[in-house]
Amino acid sequence: MSDRRQIKDFESLYTAVLFSVGFALNLEEIKDRAWFTNPILIFRWPGCFQVVSLAFVYCTIISSAYGFYVSTRDKPIRAAPRFYCTNAIMITYFLFFLKFDQIGSELVLLSVIFLLFIVWDRLKEIEYAQTDQIEGVKARDRVTVFWFIVFASMTIKYFIMTQSPWLDLLFVTCSFLGIVLYRIHKSHPDFLFSQLLVGLSYFRNLWKKLVQNLTISSSSVWVLWCANTI
Repeated sequence: MSDRRQIKDFESLYTAVLFSVGFALNLEEIKDRAWFTNPILIFRWPGCFQVVSLAFVYCTIISSAYGFYVSTRDKPIRAAPRFYCTNAIMITYFLFFLKFDQIGSELVLLSVIFLLFIVWDRLKEIEYAQTDQIEGVKARDRVTVFWFIVFASMTIKYFIMTQSPWLDLLFVTCSFLGIVLYRIHKSHPDFLFSQLLVGLSYFRNLWKKLVQNLTISSSSVWVLWCANTI
């Protein structure tokens, strides 16, 4: 029991240090932004997009830290592969911090992170395959795979669409919402997929309408915004 406690303490300390480094890097990145010293600029472009994107990044990483804590609370890391996979996730998070205002990079990194989540979950399943602690692990694995497909599809969709500032804001907002839904789904893996798919179908139709409207009007809105700014 003492050895297990020491392992958990090391994991918590190690993770806290890595996250602290990431937050420090991010603070260094944002401290020179105009809205950081003049909050009124948050309500103007590009301040509004950068703040929403920053909130999305922090939500993703903080919820991931909590997810790591829950996953290792009863099933601490026993083997080197999952430890190395944890390091790979942390390094990807460093890039995620630094690219917080580039939605294209964020979506690519988010897809990579979820792919690493799948690997991490699979390694945990292998570690505990011969114990009675494997219950519920496979259900949560399926949740991660499902949301990897969702975010990977969003990434592909983003790069094949005509780029515009308002489309960037739409994608980062949807990604933010997706992370929240993922964490809820991860906590309740028995949630019926049929119900989730019905909700996603509704949002898909809403997405299509928003994208159509944005595609039609984004160019004219952008021109008017530039004219007013000048």
